[in-house]
Amino acid sequence: WTQYEVDFSNYYGSDKFIGIKLSEASNNIDVYIDDFEYLESACPKPTELVAHQISIDAASLSWNDNNNQGNTINWEIEYGPTGFTLGTGTIVAASTNPFTITSLTSQTTYQFYVRAICSSTEISGWTILTPITFITKPINDDCAGSINVPVNPNRECTQFVVGNTLGASGSLPSTSPACPGNTDDDVWFNFI
Repeated sequence: WTQYEVDFSNYYGSDKFIGIKLSEASNNIDVYIDDFEYLESACPKPTELVAHQISIDAASLSWNDNNNQGNTINWEIEYGPTGFTLGTGTIVAASTNPFTITSLTSQTTYQFYVRAICSSTEISGWTILTPITFITKPINDDCAGSINVPVNPNRECTQFVVGNTLGASGSLPSTSPACPGNTDDDVWFNFI
């Protein structure tokens, strides 16, 4: 089954309708609808979640509050590695929007959810249908954070460094002439 959610918080008309239309040409289609509910809340869910200004160990998260009555006190953010079960992640209270979460692990894929706190008794649901995923940058994403690669004294590669470009950002070519290749995701190493 598929869960659908329709948010009317930005609708200002007097009537609200939900219509269900079948688009198949056949007359032999069975459609089952259950657990249908209409909830009117004075504390609507946030929408339009965004992760930006992502670094090695932090990310700035923002969202649209959707509270037309302006009574949101603050928000709660729950985050964890992509695929975590809601209720098992890290929950932080956010008093500002955007809000920066810190102490993240580099080169890790995270997702987050948000809910609004309007009062001690009015709390929106979590944004469970729209989690946002982001990847923190690797430690050696910039030249200043380059990783030392030891030079082996002979042909046996006993000293090595492992790396990948997960979460890496592009760097502008600063060589003359410019090095060939794409500048979309690179990491930095130096030889010692």
